[in-house]
Amino acid sequence: MVANAQVAAPVSYTDDPVRGFALAAVLWGVVGMLVGVLIAAQLAFPDLTYGIP
Repeated sequence: MVANAQVAAPVSYTDDPVRGFALAAVLWGVVGMLVGVLIAAQLAFPDLTYGIP
């Protein structure tokens, strides 16, 4: 072993932005699916539009 060898600093990652974007993607996916289900239900059952032409 060399006497002047230096130990490398441990690598650290910032995962917070990735987690935030992943959470936002999941939430937008859920919102999009709920809107899709609502529109499909209104097309299948026109009475769900509450009389709006």
